[in-house]
Amino acid sequence: MYTNTDLMMKNTKGASMKEYINAISMQMRLMINKKEFQITYIINAGYVLLTYLYYVIYYWGDDVSTVSSSSAVFSLLSKSVFFDLYISIVPFLVVLPFAMSFVDDKKNNILPGLQVRSGVKAYYISKAVACFLGGFFSFFIPMMIGMLLNVLTFPGSGITFLGDYFDMNFDAAVTGADVLIRTRWAGLWFPRLFISSPDGYNILFCTFFSIAMGISSTFLYIVSFFIKRQKLLLMLPFFLIVSVLNIMDEFNMEHPPYVCFKVMQYITVNAMYGKDPLYIYFFLLLMILVSVFGINRQIQRDQLD
Repeated sequence: MYTNTDLMMKNTKGASMKEYINAISMQMRLMINKKEFQITYIINAGYVLLTYLYYVIYYWGDDVSTVSSSSAVFSLLSKSVFFDLYISIVPFLVVLPFAMSFVDDKKNNILPGLQVRSGVKAYYISKAVACFLGGFFSFFIPMMIGMLLNVLTFPGSGITFLGDYFDMNFDAAVTGADVLIRTRWAGLWFPRLFISSPDGYNILFCTFFSIAMGISSTFLYIVSFFIKRQKLLLMLPFFLIVSVLNIMDEFNMEHPPYVCFKVMQYITVNAMYGKDPLYIYFFLLLMILVSVFGINRQIQRDQLD
Protein backbone atom coordinates (compact mmCIF):
# COMPACT_ATOMS: atom_id res chain seq x y z
CA MET A 1 0.00 0.00 0.00
CA TYR A 2 1.33 3.43 -0.95
CA THR A 3 1.75 6.12 1.69
CA ASN A 4 1.94 9.90 1.49
CA THR A 5 5.69 9.58 2.17
CA ASP A 6 6.14 7.44 -0.95
CA LEU A 7 4.25 9.99 -2.98
CA MET A 8 6.24 12.90 -1.56
CA MET A 9 9.57 11.20 -2.31
CA LYS A 10 8.49 10.53 -5.88
CA ASN A 11 7.38 14.13 -6.37
CA THR A 12 10.65 15.61 -5.11
CA LYS A 13 12.63 13.53 -7.58
CA GLY A 14 10.60 14.75 -10.56
CA ALA A 15 10.31 12.78 -13.77
CA SER A 16 12.71 12.36 -16.67
CA MET A 17 11.69 12.43 -20.32
CA LYS A 18 11.85 8.64 -20.43
CA GLU A 19 9.50 8.43 -17.45
CA TYR A 20 7.06 10.79 -19.19
CA ILE A 21 7.15 8.62 -22.31
CA ASN A 22 6.60 5.50 -20.23
CA ALA A 23 3.72 7.15 -18.40
CA ILE A 24 2.10 8.21 -21.69
CA SER A 25 2.56 4.70 -23.10
CA MET A 26 0.92 3.22 -20.02
CA GLN A 27 -2.04 5.60 -20.23
CA MET A 28 -2.43 4.89 -23.96
CA ARG A 29 -2.54 1.15 -23.30
CA LEU A 30 -5.13 1.67 -20.59
CA MET A 31 -7.21 3.85 -22.92
CA ILE A 32 -7.12 1.45 -25.88
CA ASN A 33 -8.31 -1.40 -23.65
CA LYS A 34 -11.19 0.62 -22.22
CA LYS A 35 -14.63 -0.16 -23.64
CA GLU A 36 -15.48 3.58 -23.80
CA PHE A 37 -12.69 4.21 -26.32
CA GLN A 38 -13.69 1.16 -28.31
CA ILE A 39 -17.35 2.23 -28.34
CA THR A 40 -16.38 5.67 -29.66
CA TYR A 41 -14.32 4.14 -32.43
CA ILE A 42 -17.05 1.64 -33.36
CA ILE A 43 -19.74 4.35 -33.50
CA ASN A 44 -17.56 6.58 -35.69
CA ALA A 45 -16.61 3.68 -37.95
CA GLY A 46 -20.25 2.57 -38.12
CA TYR A 47 -21.38 6.05 -39.12
CA VAL A 48 -18.72 6.28 -41.83
CA LEU A 49 -19.57 2.82 -43.19
CA LEU A 50 -23.32 3.51 -43.14
CA THR A 51 -22.82 6.76 -45.06
CA TYR A 52 -20.57 5.04 -47.59
CA LEU A 53 -23.02 2.16 -48.19
CA TYR A 54 -25.96 4.55 -48.53
CA TYR A 55 -24.31 6.49 -51.35
CA VAL A 56 -23.09 3.31 -53.06
CA ILE A 57 -26.68 2.03 -53.14
CA TYR A 58 -28.08 5.47 -54.03
CA TYR A 59 -25.87 5.88 -57.13
CA TRP A 60 -25.87 2.19 -58.12
CA GLY A 61 -26.60 1.87 -61.83
CA ASP A 62 -26.49 5.62 -62.57
CA ASP A 63 -24.47 7.05 -65.41
CA VAL A 64 -20.99 7.93 -64.17
CA SER A 65 -21.39 11.54 -65.37
CA THR A 66 -24.24 12.08 -62.89
CA VAL A 67 -22.54 10.49 -59.88
CA SER A 68 -21.13 12.84 -57.24
CA SER A 69 -17.39 12.89 -56.74
CA SER A 70 -15.77 11.27 -53.73
CA SER A 71 -15.48 14.65 -51.99
CA ALA A 72 -19.25 15.22 -52.14
CA VAL A 73 -20.12 12.08 -50.15
CA PHE A 74 -17.69 12.77 -47.30
CA SER A 75 -18.96 11.84 -43.83
CA LEU A 76 -18.18 15.26 -42.31
CA LEU A 77 -20.09 17.08 -45.04
CA SER A 78 -23.12 18.85 -43.54
CA LYS A 79 -25.23 17.78 -46.52
CA SER A 80 -24.40 14.13 -45.90
CA VAL A 81 -27.51 12.04 -45.38
CA PHE A 82 -26.92 11.03 -41.73
CA PHE A 83 -24.86 14.05 -40.71
CA ASP A 84 -27.48 15.82 -38.55
CA LEU A 85 -28.04 12.71 -36.45
CA TYR A 86 -24.33 12.06 -36.08
CA ILE A 87 -23.33 15.62 -35.18
CA SER A 88 -26.03 15.70 -32.49
CA ILE A 89 -24.28 12.87 -30.58
CA VAL A 90 -20.70 14.10 -31.08
CA PRO A 91 -20.78 16.25 -27.88
CA PHE A 92 -21.44 13.02 -25.97
CA LEU A 93 -19.00 10.85 -27.96
CA VAL A 94 -16.07 13.16 -27.25
CA VAL A 95 -16.33 12.31 -23.55
CA LEU A 96 -15.90 8.57 -24.01
CA PRO A 97 -12.33 7.92 -25.23
CA PHE A 98 -10.53 8.72 -21.94
CA ALA A 99 -12.01 11.81 -20.24
CA MET A 100 -13.66 9.66 -17.55
CA SER A 101 -10.47 7.84 -16.61
CA PHE A 102 -9.53 10.13 -13.69
CA VAL A 103 -12.91 9.50 -12.05
CA ASP A 104 -12.40 5.76 -12.61
CA ASP A 105 -8.95 5.90 -10.99
CA LYS A 106 -10.40 7.58 -7.90
CA LYS A 107 -13.39 5.27 -7.75
CA ASN A 108 -11.20 2.16 -7.99
CA ASN A 109 -8.75 3.51 -5.38
CA ILE A 110 -5.75 3.16 -7.70
CA LEU A 111 -4.97 6.88 -7.99
CA PRO A 112 -2.23 6.95 -5.28
CA GLY A 113 -0.54 3.87 -6.76
CA LEU A 114 -0.46 5.33 -10.28
CA GLN A 115 0.88 8.65 -8.96
CA VAL A 116 3.65 6.91 -7.01
CA ARG A 117 4.57 4.84 -10.05
CA SER A 118 4.92 7.78 -12.44
CA GLY A 119 4.91 10.85 -10.20
CA VAL A 120 2.04 13.31 -9.75
CA LYS A 121 3.10 15.64 -12.55
CA ALA A 122 3.80 12.85 -15.04
CA TYR A 123 0.50 11.19 -14.12
CA TYR A 124 -1.66 14.23 -14.94
CA ILE A 125 0.30 15.29 -18.01
CA SER A 126 0.42 11.78 -19.49
CA LYS A 127 -3.31 11.35 -18.96
CA ALA A 128 -3.98 14.70 -20.67
CA VAL A 129 -1.83 13.64 -23.64
CA ALA A 130 -3.68 10.32 -23.82
CA CYS A 131 -7.03 12.14 -23.72
CA PHE A 132 -5.98 14.34 -26.63
CA LEU A 133 -4.61 11.47 -28.71
CA GLY A 134 -7.62 9.28 -27.93
CA GLY A 135 -10.04 12.03 -28.91
CA PHE A 136 -8.07 12.73 -32.07
CA PHE A 137 -7.52 9.22 -33.39
CA SER A 138 -10.94 7.79 -32.47
CA PHE A 139 -12.42 10.28 -34.94
CA PHE A 140 -9.58 10.77 -37.43
CA ILE A 141 -8.91 7.14 -38.36
CA PRO A 142 -12.53 6.16 -39.18
CA MET A 143 -13.06 9.37 -41.16
CA MET A 144 -9.90 8.82 -43.18
CA ILE A 145 -10.82 5.20 -43.88
CA GLY A 146 -14.20 6.43 -45.13
CA MET A 147 -12.50 8.99 -47.34
CA LEU A 148 -10.24 6.30 -48.80
CA LEU A 149 -13.27 4.13 -49.58
CA ASN A 150 -14.93 7.10 -51.29
CA VAL A 151 -11.87 7.83 -53.43
CA LEU A 152 -11.62 4.18 -54.49
CA THR A 153 -15.34 3.93 -55.30
CA PHE A 154 -16.62 7.25 -56.63
CA PRO A 155 -15.39 9.03 -59.77
CA GLY A 156 -13.59 12.34 -60.03
CA SER A 157 -16.65 13.79 -61.73
CA GLY A 158 -16.17 17.41 -60.72
CA ILE A 159 -19.52 17.42 -58.89
CA THR A 160 -18.74 18.94 -55.48
CA PHE A 161 -21.06 19.64 -52.55
CA LEU A 162 -21.49 23.14 -54.04
CA GLY A 163 -22.44 21.72 -57.42
CA ASP A 164 -20.59 21.24 -60.67
CA TYR A 165 -17.52 23.32 -61.48
CA PHE A 166 -19.34 24.65 -64.55
CA ASP A 167 -22.54 25.70 -62.77
CA MET A 168 -23.37 29.38 -63.17
CA ASN A 169 -23.53 29.95 -59.43
CA PHE A 170 -20.48 27.89 -58.47
CA ASP A 171 -18.08 30.84 -58.19
CA ALA A 172 -20.58 32.82 -56.14
CA ALA A 173 -21.01 29.91 -53.72
CA VAL A 174 -17.24 29.56 -53.27
CA THR A 175 -16.56 33.26 -52.76
CA GLY A 176 -19.73 34.06 -50.82
CA ALA A 177 -20.99 36.52 -53.42
CA ASP A 178 -24.46 34.98 -53.05
CA VAL A 179 -24.67 35.88 -49.33
CA LEU A 180 -27.21 38.68 -48.95
CA ILE A 181 -26.67 39.68 -45.32
CA ARG A 182 -23.80 41.62 -43.79
CA THR A 183 -21.37 39.20 -42.17
CA ARG A 184 -17.80 39.00 -40.88
CA TRP A 185 -16.94 36.22 -43.32
CA ALA A 186 -18.57 35.05 -46.56
CA GLY A 187 -17.53 32.13 -48.73
CA LEU A 188 -15.37 29.11 -48.05
CA TRP A 189 -12.17 28.99 -46.09
CA PHE A 190 -9.19 28.03 -48.29
CA PRO A 191 -11.08 28.45 -51.61
CA ARG A 192 -8.02 27.72 -53.75
CA LEU A 193 -7.48 24.39 -52.02
CA PHE A 194 -11.17 23.51 -52.47
CA ILE A 195 -11.07 24.25 -56.20
CA SER A 196 -7.76 22.51 -56.86
CA SER A 197 -8.37 19.48 -54.60
CA PRO A 198 -11.78 18.96 -52.94
CA ASP A 199 -10.51 15.75 -51.34
CA GLY A 200 -7.50 17.62 -49.95
CA TYR A 201 -9.95 20.19 -48.59
CA ASN A 202 -11.83 17.39 -46.82
CA ILE A 203 -8.60 15.97 -45.37
CA LEU A 204 -7.81 19.41 -43.93
CA PHE A 205 -11.20 19.62 -42.24
CA CYS A 206 -10.98 16.01 -41.08
CA THR A 207 -7.72 16.92 -39.34
CA PHE A 208 -9.18 20.13 -37.94
CA PHE A 209 -12.27 18.30 -36.67
CA SER A 210 -10.15 15.60 -35.01
CA ILE A 211 -7.87 18.17 -33.35
CA ALA A 212 -10.95 19.93 -31.97
CA MET A 213 -12.22 16.60 -30.62
CA GLY A 214 -8.85 15.94 -28.97
CA ILE A 215 -8.83 19.39 -27.33
CA SER A 216 -12.44 18.94 -26.20
CA SER A 217 -11.69 15.52 -24.72
CA THR A 218 -8.74 16.97 -22.77
CA PHE A 219 -10.91 19.85 -21.56
CA LEU A 220 -13.53 17.40 -20.27
CA TYR A 221 -10.77 15.48 -18.49
CA ILE A 222 -10.05 18.71 -16.58
CA VAL A 223 -13.75 19.06 -15.77
CA SER A 224 -13.61 15.55 -14.26
CA PHE A 225 -11.39 16.90 -11.45
CA PHE A 226 -14.52 18.46 -9.95
CA ILE A 227 -16.66 15.32 -10.18
CA LYS A 228 -16.66 12.87 -7.30
CA ARG A 229 -18.26 9.67 -8.51
CA GLN A 230 -21.01 10.28 -11.06
CA LYS A 231 -18.87 10.21 -14.19
CA LEU A 232 -21.93 10.31 -16.45
CA LEU A 233 -22.19 14.00 -15.52
CA LEU A 234 -19.24 14.51 -17.88
CA MET A 235 -21.68 13.93 -20.73
CA LEU A 236 -23.27 17.32 -20.05
CA PRO A 237 -20.62 20.11 -20.14
CA PHE A 238 -19.64 20.06 -23.82
CA PHE A 239 -23.25 19.40 -24.87
CA LEU A 240 -24.42 22.40 -22.82
CA ILE A 241 -21.67 24.64 -24.22
CA VAL A 242 -22.58 23.72 -27.81
CA SER A 243 -26.32 24.09 -27.11
CA VAL A 244 -25.96 27.52 -25.51
CA LEU A 245 -23.82 28.77 -28.40
CA ASN A 246 -26.38 27.44 -30.89
CA ILE A 247 -29.14 29.38 -29.10
CA MET A 248 -26.98 32.52 -29.02
CA ASP A 249 -26.45 32.13 -32.76
CA GLU A 250 -30.20 32.46 -33.37
CA PHE A 251 -30.24 35.84 -31.62
CA ASN A 252 -26.99 36.92 -33.27
CA MET A 253 -28.57 36.56 -36.72
CA GLU A 254 -30.56 39.72 -36.01
CA HIS A 255 -27.50 41.84 -35.21
CA PRO A 256 -25.20 42.31 -38.23
CA PRO A 257 -22.41 41.95 -39.01
CA TYR A 258 -23.31 38.34 -38.39
CA VAL A 259 -20.78 35.95 -36.81
CA CYS A 260 -21.68 32.26 -36.64
CA PHE A 261 -21.62 30.97 -33.06
CA LYS A 262 -22.27 27.32 -33.96
CA VAL A 263 -19.00 25.59 -33.13
CA MET A 264 -19.72 22.46 -35.18
CA GLN A 265 -20.17 24.53 -38.33
CA TYR A 266 -16.55 25.63 -38.08
CA ILE A 267 -15.01 22.17 -37.91
CA THR A 268 -17.11 20.36 -40.53
CA VAL A 269 -17.45 20.81 -44.30
CA ASN A 270 -20.24 23.22 -45.24
CA ALA A 271 -21.00 26.49 -47.01
CA MET A 272 -22.22 28.34 -43.91
CA TYR A 273 -21.45 32.06 -43.96
CA GLY A 274 -20.28 34.17 -41.02
CA LYS A 275 -17.54 31.75 -39.92
CA ASP A 276 -14.93 34.14 -38.58
CA PRO A 277 -11.67 32.16 -38.05
CA LEU A 278 -10.85 34.22 -34.96
CA TYR A 279 -13.96 32.89 -33.25
CA ILE A 280 -13.02 29.21 -33.45
CA TYR A 281 -9.36 29.94 -32.72
CA PHE A 282 -10.41 31.80 -29.57
CA PHE A 283 -12.83 29.03 -28.57
CA LEU A 284 -10.20 26.28 -28.88
CA LEU A 285 -7.49 28.45 -27.29
CA LEU A 286 -9.76 29.09 -24.31
CA MET A 287 -10.25 25.34 -23.79
CA ILE A 288 -6.48 24.80 -24.05
CA LEU A 289 -5.75 27.53 -21.48
CA VAL A 290 -8.40 26.18 -19.09
CA SER A 291 -6.89 22.70 -19.49
CA VAL A 292 -3.33 23.89 -18.79
CA PHE A 293 -4.49 25.89 -15.75
CA GLY A 294 -6.58 22.99 -14.46
CA ILE A 295 -3.73 20.49 -14.75
CA ASN A 296 -1.26 22.82 -13.00
CA ARG A 297 -3.77 23.47 -10.23
CA GLN A 298 -4.43 19.77 -9.69
CA ILE A 299 -0.71 18.94 -9.71
CA GLN A 300 0.03 21.58 -7.07
CA ARG A 301 -2.94 20.45 -4.98
CA ASP A 302 -1.90 16.78 -4.98
CA GLN A 303 1.75 17.59 -4.33
CA LEU A 304 0.78 19.65 -1.28
CA ASP A 305 -1.50 16.87 -0.04
